[in-house]
Amino acid sequence: MKKQKPAATWRAIRDADVDAVVALSVRLYEEDPGTRPIQAKDVRKTLRAFRQQPVRGRCVVAAS
Repeated sequence: MKKQKPAATWRAIRDADVDAVVALSVRLYEEDPGTRPIQAKDVRKTLRAFRQQPVRGRCVVAAS
């Protein structure tokens, strides 16, 4: 039996990914709003917090 290739691989966010992650996050919240509006500055603040304090979380993106 052949070993199946994973559907996707994941990697930590890179500086070049930030704008796309922010845009996608904002669109997600526009399509499915939470209890308060989310703006790009909020997403960027969260990503900064993750980098400065990795214990709080991490952002990953699909690599393939």
